[in-house]
Amino acid sequence: MLFENIPYTNFHDLNLDWIIKFIKKIGADEEAQNKDISDLKTRMADAEEWIDNYDPEYIRQTVLSFIKTILATMIFVEITDDGYFVYHIPEGWEDITFNTTGLDIVLELQPEYGHLVLSY
Repeated sequence: MLFENIPYTNFHDLNLDWIIKFIKKIGADEEAQNKDISDLKTRMADAEEWIDNYDPEYIRQTVLSFIKTILATMIFVEITDDGYFVYHIPEGWEDITFNTTGLDIVLELQPEYGHLVLSY
């Protein structure tokens, strides 16, 4: 704080330690700010390098791979016009584990025995 140590009012006993402490604090703050600015410059350089080397085909392949992975393991449930529940289970059965509550899996929300649980 600026006036943590207020200077003496008697000019014969003038003590300027409070000014020295304040200047040191400003110097420490400046060093921290310089470090933050240096970090920001490094991150900006990384971002500029990524922009310069942008490959839309790589991005497209990465996104498609991600979508295929997620959608391939999702189970969609719908109700038909006749009122039946239909489960759309993906072709990749090896990623789906069938469990039964109370037998091989314990669930906090369904502690009773016999509920089918599909995990992936």
